[in-house]
Amino acid sequence: MDEALDDSDIIEKKHNRKRKHDGSDKKEKPKPKKAKKGDANKVDKSRRAFTDAECKLMADSFDGEFASRNRAWFCFLCATGLRVSEMVVTRVQDVYDKRGACMRDSVMVSAHNLKGSKKNRAVSLTHAIKALLEPLCTGQDDLQYVFRSDLDKAKKPLSRQWVLKLIHKQASKLKLPMEANIGTHSCRKTPQCSCVKCFHA
Repeated sequence: MDEALDDSDIIEKKHNRKRKHDGSDKKEKPKPKKAKKGDANKVDKSRRAFTDAECKLMADSFDGEFASRNRAWFCFLCATGLRVSEMVVTRVQDVYDKRGACMRDSVMVSAHNLKGSKKNRAVSLTHAIKALLEPLCTGQDDLQYVFRSDLDKAKKPLSRQWVLKLIHKQASKLKLPMEANIGTHSCRKTPQCSCVKCFHA
């Protein structure tokens, strides 16, 4: 015959049954950490800059029908330090003066297209960069995108995803060191870490 249970055993058994029933014995999952304010504006520190030699190799590596366009946007990114999101929305009127039929000395980036800024920003254009951009702007409407996905139809700009994919493809083809650390921010970091002599002529 079983020994009689005392009051403490009975209370504990009831408590255990209650926890199983309402699921209170389950462990709570850790809540995901919230992103800190301002994190979206920080440059990805894991991305490394291109060296002068790598810039030249990358620029010369583009081939095919759109080689001149691809070389132009790559050099434009490296020389100005703009984000890809700011580059792809650049329009002809931003860099080309139709009245004077010449390239502007700087590109005006609208605050609407800038990340974390409420003011427009002017970025100087060198002679070398203007020479690369001019064929893409001459004869085009002011509101056309400079870096178009289709140079004939001239309706849509390049996508950020496509630009990143092509940068990875070219870096892999050239077998650049630390390939995994190369991305679109590599272009943005280049003016800060290198003089980029081949573009700052």
